[in-house]
Amino acid sequence: MKAEKGFTLTEVLVALAILSLVVIVGVQIKATTSIYLQATRLRTEATLLAEAKLEAALLQPLSDPTEIHGIEGPFAWQISRSGAYVGIRVTWVERGQERALEVVARYGGG
Repeated sequence: MKAEKGFTLTEVLVALAILSLVVIVGVQIKATTSIYLQATRLRTEATLLAEAKLEAALLQPLSDPTEIHGIEGPFAWQISRSGAYVGIRVTWVERGQERALEVVARYGGG
């Protein structure tokens, strides 16, 4: 009897099982990476917004304590001035949770 060429059913099933696991892991990695990239993008945009608001606030004359609020895209921001200090708070919602970034600077750079 001569040997037949080809794969057995067991070999095909094992190959399909391995391929299925690789695909499932790949999809999970892609989903996790997407979540982290979105979070990083939001934090970067919040940082850039806080820096821009801080620079604008420091260009204003030192005056009585003041609070200014605003919204830009997915971000809400607040500028608080008290004495020689200016504070910026940027908030946003990320995956159902509120996140915040705060920056405080002193007029005159000291």
